[in-house]
Amino acid sequence: MEPDDLVPRGYIFFPRMEELVIDYLTNWVAGTPLPSYTIAFADVYGTEL
Repeated sequence: MEPDDLVPRGYIFFPRMEELVIDYLTNWVAGTPLPSYTIAFADVYGTEL
């Protein structure tokens, strides 16, 4: 199964604050790798296109 198949087209990621802190940010700060299809890191203020 391709990562694109895991989330239906048009899905909007809108997590609650608790989900962000517990499920994502805590693991990110601890250095625990997240599945590559869960969150894509983007430097929205960077200069690379």
